[in-house]
Amino acid sequence: MSSVAQAEATSATIATETRNASLPVREFTRFFFPLLRPYWKELFLAAVAVVIGSSVRVLQPWPLKFVIDRVLSDAHHSRIPLIGTWLDRATLTPTEIIYGG
Repeated sequence: MSSVAQAEATSATIATETRNASLPVREFTRFFFPLLRPYWKELFLAAVAVVIGSSVRVLQPWPLKFVIDRVLSDAHHSRIPLIGTWLDRATLTPTEIIYGG
């Protein structure tokens, strides 16, 4: 067998193996997608819940940053919404405000 014939046989074998490698994925999707189709709303809501949960987890340090930057700062005016004026007039120290007075 010549080297050209060997190369062609090898490339044909590799191409066949590559096509067969995607076969289990196709079988998987053909079998499971019809089973999952009736539950698409629940799956979508679960995916949205995962995204929202991840976002909340990422934003979790933000309130602590807000407390450190705004409440514990040396400035006597705060920009905290709704209770800012009360905090400005409070006779509590910043530490008492954080620990609950």
